[in-house]
Amino acid sequence: MEVSTFVGSVTQMSKTVSQFKGWTVYPPLSALPSHQPAVVPLQPDPFSRISEIFFYMQIFFLALLVILAIVTGKNWNTDKNGS
Repeated sequence: MEVSTFVGSVTQMSKTVSQFKGWTVYPPLSALPSHQPAVVPLQPDPFSRISEIFFYMQIFFLALLVILAIVTGKNWNTDKNGS
């Protein structure tokens, strides 16, 4: 029963999608008004330095996590007898 419902749903969706085939005609870009954005002088971003520090801290901690995972994996004792 569930398979036939799925097949019926797929068939219905394919019929619905096939109705919308064709081209979409957009107006030419030359029809747009010629607008030049105003040039705004760049202000120094006060958070750029902080975000850069956080970025490198994330890289450091991810590298530390990888190194600790490798060291822990090498020290894992698979021998149940303890020898």
